[in-house]
Amino acid sequence: MDWLSLPPDAPTQARQLYQRLRDADALRLDVLVVVPPAGDGLAAALQDRLRRAAGLGDGIADASDSSS
Repeated sequence: MDWLSLPPDAPTQARQLYQRLRDADALRLDVLVVVPPAGDGLAAALQDRLRRAAGLGDGIADASDSSS
């Protein structure tokens, strides 16, 4: 099992996120588990980018989405 860690603070996570995603691609990982940072501002931007990387659309939660 490979671990690609990020530091706990959002500014450093933002600087390292794209490299870690590229590292995951290079390792040809089947599964990538990410714990997004909580909060707004930069943390919300990171959450959005992670949703996009996961193929979850534009990262904006749709209140009309009633999928269960």
